[in-house]
Amino acid sequence: KQWYQRRVREDNERSGLSCSTANIMNVAFCDTKSQDFLEVDDDFIKLYRLGQYTIEYLLHCQEYLSHGTVELEAKLREAIRFRNEVKDKMEVKPSSEPSSSR
Repeated sequence: KQWYQRRVREDNERSGLSCSTANIMNVAFCDTKSQDFLEVDDDFIKLYRLGQYTIEYLLHCQEYLSHGTVELEAKLREAIRFRNEVKDKMEVKPSSEPSSSR
C-alpha cells in the first residue's frame, strides 16, 4: 500500500489526475470488513474484493514496468554517451604523417 501511495503522489504531480487516482485508491484499498459493509450481500463483497485484487495487481504491474523503463532509459543514456565518445575520437584523428609528394 505504501508503494502505491507514493506512486499516486508522483503520478498526480506529473499528470494532474488527482480525482481519478484518489477514487482508484478508495476502491482498491477500501476495507470491506468495516461497518459500512455489514448489510451488503456476501456475494457482492466477494466480487468487490476480486475487483480490488485486480486493481492491486494492475498497480503492481504498472510499478514494475515503470521501474524497468527507468532502468532502460539509464542504459540508453549510457549507450548514447559511449557512442558519442567513440564518434568524437574517430573524428579527431590527428594527421601526424607528413604528406609525401612525388
